[in-house]
Amino acid sequence: MIAFAKKENLKFTFAFGEPQTGSVSKAGSIAFTMSVSGAFNSLLAFLRDIESSRYVISLEPIEFFASGKEWKIAASGKVFSQPIIAPVPAGGDGQE
Repeated sequence: MIAFAKKENLKFTFAFGEPQTGSVSKAGSIAFTMSVSGAFNSLLAFLRDIESSRYVISLEPIEFFASGKEWKIAASGKVFSQPIIAPVPAGGDGQE
């Protein structure tokens, strides 16, 4: 997200929260809070970049504030991760 903010010339603050461990049936996640400010169109481009990134990210709530020509987004969210599971070799049962 830092790269997206820099690309759009936005002011950006970010903090991670506590990670939640995933399992085979449930993705892990890590919570975060962020604040981004700048031109309105740049903020929209920033959100589009997040939406099209390779990461699964949820944002809620998203609050928009205006101060003159500058806009600010304050949001909380989660970045989700999938656990890495070693593949079983073809024809093998995974046991040695």
